[in-house]
Amino acid sequence: MAGSGVWISDYNDLFLFAPPAPLTSLSAEHIWRMIEVRWAAALHGVATFVAVEGLIALAPFMLIGWWRHRQHPLLRGFTILAIAIHVVMIVVFPLQGSRGGLFHAIAGLFPFWMALGVLGLNVAVDWAAARRRAWHAEEAKLIFSIAALALGAGISLDVALSSGPGNNLEQTSLYAGLRAALPVDAKLMINDPARLYYHLGLGGVAIPNESIAIVPLIAKRYDVEYLVLEHVDARGRIGSAPAAFQFDVKVPPSFLRALAFDARSDVRLFQIVTD
Repeated sequence: MAGSGVWISDYNDLFLFAPPAPLTSLSAEHIWRMIEVRWAAALHGVATFVAVEGLIALAPFMLIGWWRHRQHPLLRGFTILAIAIHVVMIVVFPLQGSRGGLFHAIAGLFPFWMALGVLGLNVAVDWAAARRRAWHAEEAKLIFSIAALALGAGISLDVALSSGPGNNLEQTSLYAGLRAALPVDAKLMINDPARLYYHLGLGGVAIPNESIAIVPLIAKRYDVEYLVLEHVDARGRIGSAPAAFQFDVKVPPSFLRALAFDARSDVRLFQIVTD
């Protein structure tokens, strides 16, 4: 159903095989949940504006710079776009926005915000220098500009280092193992089919937020031959699958045939048997 993603109240419902309930069937509980989701998205939007767009320290100066120069022709389109992006990613698509949609959408705003941050910083320094005779405005602008640049570089470096090589090593071993175990034209059901295609060029579909019993139907419709489960713990819980899809991996249903996969101990590989 076109636009059905607007009405979901849980992120995993984006991966329903059947479309979510239409607006006419929404209950009061579901409506309240949608309000909660948008409130959480609004808080996330504010945090993103301050920490990501404003690099924490520049956020108030960006607003000062925007307000001072808001009538400039170059800022009219920027203002409309900035408001539209945040409204859409908070009100219309709150779950998608909170899971990375807003982060990626604001990339085009970043150069404008940085320029406005510098302009706003200059305005603030001039205002303070006019009230404090000991301040030398030009020296203060240089010091604060260097400090802001150092802070931005430090935050970026910290984020880059905190990601670490661990996840990359996990993904490398996963795809190397899949390349060795599967045919070159295999189609998979996996947690992240886009990343699968990027690394191996293989087609696939996402693990649905449905019972495992729906796998044969999806496999037949999209010619999917294999199921990959990542982050399976000692209790058999599938960390990369939604709650509705959980099943006992030690005793899989008859349409799943377990295949050996030694590249990672927390990965299970199954062949989907639909005949």
